[in-house]
Amino acid sequence: MQLRFLPLVLTLAVLACGPGQQVAGPPADDGSPKSGGVLRFNRALDPFDWDPTYNGIVTPNNVGVLLAYNTLLDFKSGPDIEHSAALVAPGLAERWEVSPDAKTFTFRLKKGVRWADLPPLNGRELTAGDVQWSFEYQSRAGAFADAKLPKSYVDWAYTGMDKVEAPDGHTVTVHFKEPYGAFLGISAAGMYAAVLPKELYQRDGHMKDHLVGSGPFQIDPAASQKGTRWVFKRNPTYFQQGRPYLEEVRWIILPQEATAIAALQTQQIDLLSDGVSYDTAEAIRKNDPRAVMYRFLEPAPLQMFLQTKRPPTDDVRVRRAIALSINRDEFIKVFSNGQGAWGLSGAIAGLFSDQELRQLMKHDQEEAKRLLQQAGYAGGLTLDHPIAPERGERYVKENELLQAQLRKIGINLTLRTVAREDQSRAFRNGEFQTTTVPNARFAGDISDWVFSLYLPGSVQNFNRVDDARLTGMLAALQAETDPDRRKQAIRDAARYVYDNVFGLAIYHGSDYFFWSPRLKGYTPNYWRRERGFVDAWLE
Repeated sequence: MQLRFLPLVLTLAVLACGPGQQVAGPPADDGSPKSGGVLRFNRALDPFDWDPTYNGIVTPNNVGVLLAYNTLLDFKSGPDIEHSAALVAPGLAERWEVSPDAKTFTFRLKKGVRWADLPPLNGRELTAGDVQWSFEYQSRAGAFADAKLPKSYVDWAYTGMDKVEAPDGHTVTVHFKEPYGAFLGISAAGMYAAVLPKELYQRDGHMKDHLVGSGPFQIDPAASQKGTRWVFKRNPTYFQQGRPYLEEVRWIILPQEATAIAALQTQQIDLLSDGVSYDTAEAIRKNDPRAVMYRFLEPAPLQMFLQTKRPPTDDVRVRRAIALSINRDEFIKVFSNGQGAWGLSGAIAGLFSDQELRQLMKHDQEEAKRLLQQAGYAGGLTLDHPIAPERGERYVKENELLQAQLRKIGINLTLRTVAREDQSRAFRNGEFQTTTVPNARFAGDISDWVFSLYLPGSVQNFNRVDDARLTGMLAALQAETDPDRRKQAIRDAARYVYDNVFGLAIYHGSDYFFWSPRLKGYTPNYWRRERGFVDAWLE
């Protein structure tokens, strides 16, 4: 059944394939990989903690998770793989089978995989029981069903899971009550299906403060400093023989974009891994023509959240007025030099054509004013809109443009500055009226987003949407295994979300990564990102 199921992930994921690598200056022959060296890359954000089940939305914790942990499956990456293509490949599992009804997934683990030789794991062999424990912990099922733990941020990814079995040390079987068309992709998603160390939980009662995994790099707490840098050392017991080539990876916290660009140009970092906009990219190319440039369309758009259970955004007329006030072309012009794309909440870029989106979504300020008047807000209204400047300068400017556009129809967005951790807490507790998040990431399948954002009970359902018809559509989507019918089911759900303005997406930016020409073998696949460091090396 393995071959029958693989095209399901492939067909859906390649919808958003963006531009490929572009090199400023002549590309050099990568030659043979060399071992050793320290790779330094930037991120604007500092992690809250290391437990993926406690994360707030769009936290950078997945960097540590991707470096330190493994998953049952992996995603392919390389110069011949499109940026947004989610092609599953072996990970901890060397092979897998799917039952004809797509309810049962069996994974055969590679033998001899070991945890890092660090306490409290001390290099013991990784077994099927570890996978079983991890899936039950992340879903709060099995032994954790009555553990009174905080609700898991990733439990939606295991919706409908009946049980996980480990019949022997190298076989894991996951049973679902209904067909689960996206589970192979989920099994490759480090943010949602990492195999976690139970001894760490048993020792500390949580996994928020420490990282000990079986992945290619392991954190060096003594060399790390919160708010400044996180240092990861090569794992000498990593199961892929000869990899990683790099001796060390340093994650440098650089909140200001200008500082990060200067760090690249002065060779203080090797990789500018927070995407930059067109204007910034042109300046980098001019000042540093040797740098390798990689252009891509963000598969996930700038997302706007609107509370559906609190006034005044509980009134669909107010939400529709907001939707009609957004001028997406202005966002694309200002931030992507006209090279971006319109966004539809729940849909990855490419799922709808540009013509379809322009027919579905309108920019009509007069109709927006009429709807506000009809809803009883002829004199305008004010909305609390918390933003976290830690998310980057462009994020702040995007919110300022959104504020200016809504002001034209009489809505005043109060851009309330908060810490990112407080913003994430507000998401969880519904303590906002509207707010935005940049480029909320998909997990392992393009249905993840519409499913996680709008399934009742999901921690990520920040808009508190509970609509019976939409819930039925999501259940049918989860059970569908035919690629074409799944694609149509996602399209139908995304249309329904927009028709009722349960959430809004604004635009997909055309972004750029830059890195030093001495960095070789690295391709920033969307689904893999920092996990791709396992193949990278320094000249």
